[in-house]
Amino acid sequence: MNRSDLQKIIDEIIGEATLALLIKAGPISNIALINQLKVMQEQAEQETRRQHIALAIKEVNECIAVNQGVKRKNNDEDSVVYLFPESYGGGNQRKH
Repeated sequence: MNRSDLQKIIDEIIGEATLALLIKAGPISNIALINQLKVMQEQAEQETRRQHIALAIKEVNECIAVNQGVKRKNNDEDSVVYLFPESYGGGNQRKH
């Protein structure tokens, strides 16, 4: 099985878990998705299916970590947006 086939399986599993959450009309969140995947993993009869679900859980956790890192980075940055970098900034040199 090549990488793209495995990725398709993982995407389908995440889709199944999301659909299950929608059918339950419960909250849709990262935690709810991971919990649903864990339930699916416990109920899976085939070992390969459990392994694929474990990979799906890992992928969701990695996405959460990446998004939290981006959020932290954005919070650490200056909230001011500079329209002109310092190299263009005013000086005593006349432009016109």
